[in-house]
Amino acid sequence: MRIVRTFGLAALAWAAPGAALAQDAPCAVTKTTSLPPCDAPAPKAEPALATLDGTPFAAADLDADLQKRIAGADAAAAEARRAALGAEIADVRLHLEAERRGVSFRDYWESEVLRKTPAPAEADLKAEFERAKAWFPGKRFEDLRPRIESVALAAARARREAEVAASLKERYPAVPGTDPDATGLAPGTVLATVGGRKITAVSAATRLDAAAYGVRRSLHYEEVEALENLARARVLKAEAEKRGVTAEALEKERANLGEGHTLKILRELPAPPALALDVSGSASRGPAGAPVTVVEYADFECPHCAKAWESAETALRPYGDRVRYVFRNFPLPHHERALKAAEAGLAANAQGRFFELATLLFRNQKVLDVPSLRTYAAEAGCDPARFAADFDSGRFATDALLELRDGERVGVDGTPMFFVNGVWLKWESTDVAGIRDAVDAALAKARRAAP
Repeated sequence: MRIVRTFGLAALAWAAPGAALAQDAPCAVTKTTSLPPCDAPAPKAEPALATLDGTPFAAADLDADLQKRIAGADAAAAEARRAALGAEIADVRLHLEAERRGVSFRDYWESEVLRKTPAPAEADLKAEFERAKAWFPGKRFEDLRPRIESVALAAARARREAEVAASLKERYPAVPGTDPDATGLAPGTVLATVGGRKITAVSAATRLDAAAYGVRRSLHYEEVEALENLARARVLKAEAEKRGVTAEALEKERANLGEGHTLKILRELPAPPALALDVSGSASRGPAGAPVTVVEYADFECPHCAKAWESAETALRPYGDRVRYVFRNFPLPHHERALKAAEAGLAANAQGRFFELATLLFRNQKVLDVPSLRTYAAEAGCDPARFAADFDSGRFATDALLELRDGERVGVDGTPMFFVNGVWLKWESTDVAGIRDAVDAALAKARRAAP
């Protein structure tokens, strides 16, 4: 089945029952529920969400629960903004405490969160195994132990940070301000005051906008997936009837039934907001003053990131100094070797050899054990003694995890995730053509904005 992601709501719809009678039949003496008044407005046509070979799918074809959640998208986005404000309040408390102690936020987070996160209990590991084993049939607990430990430890760090922030509530009380979902907020509108520090609409915009957009983006892709599944089911049913067999029997054949069919998705992906991204200290290539900045959040163990690494390098090469590329670490918890690989990348970046090492890491994703990371660093041109001192100290674990933490703040929920001048690049556009289209559009916008 050819899936054409044609965005832009099409005028494909069918009329509701009784519509033709209301427009064409003579006025009846007695009005009934089946025959509406002749002067009644024509019922509104239900817009199509997608078409399969020209035949539409409408909202009524979707699962009732999904319909309900799509209808409640505005309320869900508003709730996401309020929850994001709560996270911002907790974040401000941590920063205020770091300032009170006279240390950097990095050092405070390292000492109070990273170093004081307890190792997961064996019961937590067993519970995580029960959740994960369905994805890995035949695997034993010990087979998955490194992966499970990584996931459980990430959850423990999140709990530890929440505990630290909660312990600061009395020292830095929060006074609520304007509802963050109110319309027409001026940039200086105070959403909350924490320990005397104001959180304004502009200071919290990135976190709140990212949270609200994340809700809408997730619903969009869930809707697209549901439409694709409906299309597959319709094709399967039609082919089964044609062959005189059941759909279940035909499905067991694993035949490719999509050939000759075209699915057009007509739902618009909501326009993403432009976010202010903090990329200080990150590995980068290109001048800081370039008119376009491409930021990628990635995981060295993610196979999609390996493809995107090559795509980005090919896509951006012709632009020269007009584009700056920034790499941000987002080591996923279920990739147990990703964090150490991120640390290696940061250690190489300290020697100006990040890009050389990153290329080797992506090419050797299945072999990212610590001895191999040291070997790759040497191949990338790093000074072995300096790399060993930095890498073995573990000091870059904090930096890698803070980049991940910042990614979560701006709505990163998977890898690879690209932003072009702060605007999220949709998943299906992270190939060479998609990246270049986004960069060209950003360059054109920058030229129009130039004085």
